[in-house]
Amino acid sequence: MSGGFTYPLYVGIIVGIIVFILNCGERQVRIRIENKVAWEAIAAEVSLCSELADRYVSDKVISPSYRLPTNAYDSVFPKLLANNGITKSEIPCLQIFYTEARSVNRGLDNAAAYIHAGKTEEEAQKLLGMEYDRTGSRAKRLTSANGELSKPVQILLKKRGVGQ
Repeated sequence: MSGGFTYPLYVGIIVGIIVFILNCGERQVRIRIENKVAWEAIAAEVSLCSELADRYVSDKVISPSYRLPTNAYDSVFPKLLANNGITKSEIPCLQIFYTEARSVNRGLDNAAAYIHAGKTEEEAQKLLGMEYDRTGSRAKRLTSANGELSKPVQILLKKRGVGQ
């Protein structure tokens, strides 16, 4: 009598193990897809940041209306960290790039504020010139061709199989 009762128990245990394994596999696949999408978003944003930095440096517009995008980084970087989708050695590469992008944006915001600050034309021009020099040197570090901060990110993205 007890022998007949153990067979369904074993079947239940085996089915439970199979379901557990399938759920773990599904979760791993989902995480891999999420990480790939996150890296694609970062790659697109880095490319756009570099293009806009190129434009800022070449156009010599002191206070353009655009800003360097950081939305993808802000939303997917924490997910990459949570999903172990980024290695410890890759983290500084992205953080340094995006810190510089935010510095460029602050410079562009400062320049716009100087224009509307109610200062004399001479004071405003002096402040704008200083801000343009500071922001321009930061933007050059992000440019696609010679940017000292964009090159490591491009290498990282290539290693990850995303981007150009």
